[in-house]
Amino acid sequence: MQKPHRLTIFHSIFLKNMLTPLKVLTVICALILTGCAATVERTANSESRLAISKGDANSIVLAVRGSDIATTSEDWEKLRQEWREAMKDAAEEYGMAISYQESSAELSQKNQTLVVIKVNDYRYVSQGARFMLGIMTGNAFVDADVSFFELPSKTPAGTRNYKTSSSAGSGIFAPMISKQIRSISGEIVREINQR
Repeated sequence: MQKPHRLTIFHSIFLKNMLTPLKVLTVICALILTGCAATVERTANSESRLAISKGDANSIVLAVRGSDIATTSEDWEKLRQEWREAMKDAAEEYGMAISYQESSAELSQKNQTLVVIKVNDYRYVSQGARFMLGIMTGNAFVDADVSFFELPSKTPAGTRNYKTSSSAGSGIFAPMISKQIRSISGEIVREINQR
């Protein structure tokens, strides 16, 4: 019987030992990309249901506004785009249509729910920045007041305050701004659907 060549033995041992680190690296990369879920905090007056009729709840008109602090931030347009994408995805999960409003002159004449998000304050930290700079990036957070109206009459249907944050101490797995906005958007759409 012929003995296996030394190179073949080395090659086989090397491959077996390399597969384990590759598996570990794959799991770590998956965790980095998914991260932890963001926890959304609501104020006490957010317990009553929104007064939205069934016909108005099938379609959303979204307006994203901000305080002076928010709108003068260098990341403001990026944040607004994050809201649009997150609300679109959340609405699609419930089979709802969504459109965007830039000014109050554009109000719809159809039965829809107008969602006006006013960002009071935020700190934009992306997953990439957290991955590259670690805890030096600081904490990401969002503080937003959300007002709901029935269109076309623009009848007030309720208000909510949503806050969410992450700790730099959680490392690269902490939920960054995009995950926080997605969590808040999910809560907004879920509340509209609790009619």
